[in-house]
Amino acid sequence: MKKILTLVSILLFAIVLTACGNNNKSNNSHDSKKQ
Repeated sequence: MKKILTLVSILLFAIVLTACGNNNKSNNSHDSKKQ
């Protein structure tokens, strides 16, 4: 069970990082289009 919990926590952490990265990239692209 502990191994499963650790794997899930790592996956969630990775998903959050990728989501933040994608949001930053999309925001930057939108800003550049507006300018």
